[in-house]
Amino acid sequence: MEEEGVEMDEFSYGSALQALSLSEDSTELLRLYRVMKRNKNLQAPNKIVKQTLIIGLGRDTSKPSGGLEALRIFDTIKNKDVTLFNACMKANYRDYGVVMRLFNRVMKLYLTGNKGKGTKYVENGYNRKFKPDDVTIMTVLGSLEDSGRLDISDKVFTTALSYGLFSKFDRPLDTTCERDVSGWPIAIVKPGLRYYLRVWREEGEEEDFVCITGVGKERKDDKSTLNEFVKENVGGVSVGGTVIVRRGEGKMF
Repeated sequence: MEEEGVEMDEFSYGSALQALSLSEDSTELLRLYRVMKRNKNLQAPNKIVKQTLIIGLGRDTSKPSGGLEALRIFDTIKNKDVTLFNACMKANYRDYGVVMRLFNRVMKLYLTGNKGKGTKYVENGYNRKFKPDDVTIMTVLGSLEDSGRLDISDKVFTTALSYGLFSKFDRPLDTTCERDVSGWPIAIVKPGLRYYLRVWREEGEEEDFVCITGVGKERKDDKSTLNEFVKENVGGVSVGGTVIVRRGEGKMF
């Protein structure tokens, strides 16, 4: 459009930024965003435009500086919500320190929802506008696991569990000796199994620990199934869609 002498409006810029955000070219994405900001005939980029930019910066893993750019843009947005926090965390996935700072911020906003502005979102004393969702938890745990910070990952898992943020992953038949992880994302499986294996051992259960994985499909990251991943990392015997860990056996990973 620019080459043809047609002036772009807010809608045109927004559509172009949306398309670029799906690629891994953050250089062109940032260039177009800055052109839009300099255009005095246009309104200042709104929250949706900035969120699109943050998501796009997170997709370009070839530029470590993308996360910092995303963080700077994130800090200029006044009316934040958990979706925006998620986008910024994903953009900084490789820096677990930044991810944890963002997670602590969103948790604080969620837990202190009955104070200050925005009380219309308050429910049972919590601000649902900032309630961490599946994307939040998977991003934080994935970043920590990939960075080798298993100690912090275990603490985050326990915190999320205590506030009921994993309720959708609880199954009716789950017990101390049996957990169904067949629908769990791998980022949650790792700290989750460490937690439940510790509980099983500490409570001195006499029964074997049964982990239901399903036969499952190959995972994109290493071409193994969830069943194979659990067996390799936890130990035990694979029987169909389950992995059985006998008392005194198994390992922590």
